[in-house]
Amino acid sequence: MLTLLAMTIICQVLGHGLLTYALKDIAAGIVSLFHLLVPVLSAVEAWWVFDEALSNLSLLTFVIVLVGIVVSLQGTPDNTIEATNQTNEDP
Repeated sequence: MLTLLAMTIICQVLGHGLLTYALKDIAAGIVSLFHLLVPVLSAVEAWWVFDEALSNLSLLTFVIVLVGIVVSLQGTPDNTIEATNQTNEDP
């Protein structure tokens, strides 16, 4: 039980820590878009590791999330990351 608790805390701290660290260099809108991948990747990992069944509805929602991310990123100006880096520089 202690191992499971330690893994949970480490994974949560590492995952959210990396997301927070990414905000330093990448726009918050882009980071939040990729945060939408968490349930998709969790379900795929459960299918792969634990042989969980994925329903057709789950697969459809995965496609909808992925298409939404692609469409959102296509509407994002290329200079968003550069602008974020310029505003976060120390004087």
